Amino acid sequence: MSNNVHLVVGNSYGAFAETTAAITYDQAQELLPSLDGSHLLVCGQGLTAEQLSELAQAAARLHSAPRLAYAEESCPAELTHKRDPRYVLITTPQRIATRTYRMLLRVEPQQDRLADHVTGQHVNGMVMIEAARQATIAVIERECPHPEGKRWSIAWARCEVSFLAFAFPVPTTLTVTVEATGDATSSQVPLSFMIRSTQGDIVVAEQSMVLTLLDPSISTRLEGRRARQTASQVMTQCSELLELAKLA
Repeated sequence: MSNNVHLVVGNSYGAFAETTAAITYDQAQELLPSLDGSHLLVCGQGLTAEQLSELAQAAARLHSAPRLAYAEESCPAELTHKRDPRYVLITTPQRIATRTYRMLLRVEPQQDRLADHVTGQHVNGMVMIEAARQATIAVIERECPHPEGKRWSIAWARCEVSFLAFAFPVPTTLTVTVEATGDATSSQVPLSFMIRSTQGDIVVAEQSMVLTLLDPSISTRLEGRRARQTASQVMTQCSELLELAKLA
């Protein structure tokens, strides 16, 4: 890494910073006043939107401001089917070719159970899987709009993941390719997705998703019927176990 290029990571990735030439957010704040326009701050993972904004504002106040490179704002929560925008892990997908989209990973230090396993060195695998799932949903919203403007229900059939290298808290690109896997109708669309996560020239993970988009009216009926069946079977089993307990 050039002496004029500084990789900034969140404070929770202090172990990564100690192992490499990276610096934490707190260290970047201390270093910033000594930098000029010949320096570049590359912002990796673990930084909140507020911290990125504070770094940008602090740099702008300098006479010769260093440059900042960081992922744009997170994807809108509705595109990823998340209720809380704090838990969105990707930026908005950009179409780069036919049925192919690209976006960036945005890991913020939120108190989410997926991020609770923090080594201080790498981004944990469950976060990478969830980011790929969100990327898939966001591409569905962009590539496969419902003919009546409704939101598709997603019937997940299979998810396979290959972790090929450690994922570190550095700028990360997700590339998503979608393919049809059968005949589509107005009420269901079978699809497969390939999601590739790269850091520089290194592919750190590849995931494939197989699913079917269902009209919400169909999925509501299917899910409701299965819910009733499951509840009935569980209650019958509990009743049988209770009778056995009485006999013991």
